[in-house]
Amino acid sequence: MHPTPCMTTAESVVRPHTSSLYPDRRERVRASLELPVLVDTLHSWQRARCQNVSASGVALVCEEPIPIGTTVTLYFELPSGVAVETEACVVRANGRSLGLHFVRLDRETEVAIRAHCRVAAAR
Repeated sequence: MHPTPCMTTAESVVRPHTSSLYPDRRERVRASLELPVLVDTLHSWQRARCQNVSASGVALVCEEPIPIGTTVTLYFELPSGVAVETEACVVRANGRSLGLHFVRLDRETEVAIRAHCRVAAAR
């Protein structure tokens, strides 16, 4: 997301990056989540590091780039102890930094992720 025009770099770090030019289109609350993730691309396994999560997707930094449009299976554990095993599709890629949209998320896992996001937002 680009900073709003007329914002200094320092301001862009602490102020929201929304404006009529660059609206934040996220529908779900995102929460920081720094933990390891195992990524199965059907051709190989690789380790990744989660950056943040929402009920609709996750941001990761992987060992190797994965092309946009690739569907992968993710394995990670929330701080609450809920194990997440789900399919996700790469929707954004900038080198090894990826944005993935959950393809399938069972109800229990979705509730656990939403709870994690609510607790993180309350901090």
